[in-house]
Amino acid sequence: MKSNSLHSRLIREIETEASKCARCGACQSVCPVFQVTKREQGVARGKIALAEAFLRNEVCEGKGLEKIINNCLLCLACKENCPNNVDTELIIRNFRAVLNYYSKSRVSSKNLWGHVFKNSRFLESALKLDNISVFEYLERVVPAESGIRLRYPFSLLFDERLSSGARPLKSRIKPEIPSPDSKGRALFFVGCTTQYLKPEIGLSAIDFMNAIGYCTVVPESQECCGFAASVSGNEKVAADLENKRIKVISENPADFVVTVCPTCNRRITGILKKTGYELPVYDISKFIAEYMKQHGGISLCEEKLIVTYHESCHLSRGLGIRDDPRYILNQCFGNRYREMEHADSCCGMGGLYGVTHPDISRAILKKKIEAIRETGCNYLFTGCPACILQLEDGVRKAKLGIEVKHLVQLVDFVESS
Repeated sequence: MKSNSLHSRLIREIETEASKCARCGACQSVCPVFQVTKREQGVARGKIALAEAFLRNEVCEGKGLEKIINNCLLCLACKENCPNNVDTELIIRNFRAVLNYYSKSRVSSKNLWGHVFKNSRFLESALKLDNISVFEYLERVVPAESGIRLRYPFSLLFDERLSSGARPLKSRIKPEIPSPDSKGRALFFVGCTTQYLKPEIGLSAIDFMNAIGYCTVVPESQECCGFAASVSGNEKVAADLENKRIKVISENPADFVVTVCPTCNRRITGILKKTGYELPVYDISKFIAEYMKQHGGISLCEEKLIVTYHESCHLSRGLGIRDDPRYILNQCFGNRYREMEHADSCCGMGGLYGVTHPDISRAILKKKIEAIRETGCNYLFTGCPACILQLEDGVRKAKLGIEVKHLVQLVDFVESS
């Protein structure tokens, strides 16, 4: 087998974590993919067994193996419920990178998508066009038998979830938005979904941070956090993006980083920890909750508002933030907040998973939509922009007439009250 220092490290990390797995099957009972497919290969235990077999040269790299390893939401449910604390996310992410490295095909979907997310101008052009885009061009020129087509059928990218006529956030704001009562400087890392598909979330975040006294710095040079490239197995592009993140942070002095995307939060926190750069990274829900604890809740008296909350996987399991969102909604809505059943179950989006595995994704979403329907709500809040895309798609197709909002968009309710 070919090797280099990066991939030797990835393999060592896989071997270390995989050795902890007792094959007990605790992951099976919580895996949303298994609940739909009922196939062992969809479970972390099955993927770990395949990774170990590959490293022992008992199975070969190929489309079939890649397809199995890619069929994972990275929702962290298996990791959270593992009695031996196996880092299944690390195993799957590393194994994807190893497969990418050993692939005989040098033109792969992973390389393509890595460069899409690396090039912000390309990404912006691709996402802002609804029907005629670079993806149509790729669909014409990429052969039907290509692995790129198998993993990323471009027609799915015209799904309503990824359509947006909105102008990118960076075209609407200045790089620095001062506050009259400045307590400090907040470096706002926007994230791709907010930047290109849901800029209104970013505008609400800036309004809120300014209202509570922080100058908000939004560098125009910020791009993707690198998570998408990393989980697609393109570690080279992920590393390039890491270096760019550090450069952006070092060139824009701030007291802390604030995010509205928990996935971006986890990625940036990891980058800073790895490089030894000391700067706190906070999810914006922390500031909303702390503001309410200091100044009292904001009672929104519109009696017709019934709300519920979807617990984002990376916010709850990834960052451990479970209580603050519920505290915020209880303070604002009191008994008009209705806890949905299995609020912590995955919605099925999983970043690009909702695009690459639409049938499984929507089967998972269907259960979530039924739980939402049972609450009788007319507003659904969550703390993840990607979840919003999925949930909006679900409630629209179910004709529920429910508005889906990010927690920070509560500031819009206050302004209109």
